Amino acid sequence: MAGERGKAYRNFESIQHNWVQFIRSLDAKAGFDWYSTWTFRDDTHPESAVKALRRLHHIINRRVYGVRYWKRNAALGSDVYGVSSVVCIERQQRGVLHFHSLDAGTRGFRRLDAMDIWYKMAGIARVFPFERNGGAEKYVAKYVMKGKPWESRGGGELYLFGS
Repeated sequence: MAGERGKAYRNFESIQHNWVQFIRSLDAKAGFDWYSTWTFRDDTHPESAVKALRRLHHIINRRVYGVRYWKRNAALGSDVYGVSSVVCIERQQRGVLHFHSLDAGTRGFRRLDAMDIWYKMAGIARVFPFERNGGAEKYVAKYVMKGKPWESRGGGELYLFGS
């Protein structure tokens, strides 16, 4: 029996390691700027929560890249433009949704401004500078693993936003 638990733990670690490698490959392409947590003050449906985060991205994109940010970069032939994020969703103990994200493409947008915008829109945010190999990739992967992605009906709640 103890051997089965050890085997399951090794499989868990292997899967988590693969998630971390996948997230690092995205960082190599996009270059994460922030490690963020976005918490809702009230109970919110998951689809509404995702829309709120997309709305925040839209606000940042308009301020950083201009009003027609999606057209301008497409015309230049760029396949990477605007804010892009790896986002994991979870429910806190009090039942409200909470996002963990790694965000790229913020181009010096002030972290405190993003926190203020989120506060007006939805709740509390914490936005930190991303440190490569600082553990944020493993932290986000941990929340993907909470959803048991190895089960056919389970699955980590992982979203990829942006280009």
